[in-house]
Amino acid sequence: MTKTFNDADIGKIEFAYNAWTGRFNARINGIQATRADKRTLKVVDGEKVYLIFIYGNVFAGITFVCSKKRFVVTKKAPWYVYVLGLLPFVMTMVLGNIGALAELGFYYIGGAIGGGISAALSFLAIFFSAFANKHIWRLLILFGAIIITFLACWGLGNAFVETVRAASGA
Repeated sequence: MTKTFNDADIGKIEFAYNAWTGRFNARINGIQATRADKRTLKVVDGEKVYLIFIYGNVFAGITFVCSKKRFVVTKKAPWYVYVLGLLPFVMTMVLGNIGALAELGFYYIGGAIGGGISAALSFLAIFFSAFANKHIWRLLILFGAIIITFLACWGLGNAFVETVRAASGA
């Protein structure tokens, strides 16, 4: 993710963040920044020395300060990202533990398998929706994780029951 800022005093600032590695990079007026430490970058432009102090993360929002000016790279993830992101996990823990549903022919896998699937999809949904700039994309990612979790655990539950029935000859 790269974002460009134009400042009257500093000039053109290009800030890049790699979500997979957590590495930051920047350029000021085309000059590449060097790493001063883990969260500080340094750019030497002739006689001017710019220090870029980086704050936050993908969930809390990423900002940086350069020449006593704060620049917002990403905003904080809204509350509904966490609520809807955890919904697949909660849904699996509830549906996977209702025995009456299985008696009615609705087989939904819970336990360690369903918990692992739903936890992974919940994490991925929260992670990817935190990067989305528009609310509609966040909602599509989150509802997609809910639907995929439901279909995966329901499909595995049915497949497991059919496998056991076939093996027992019933």
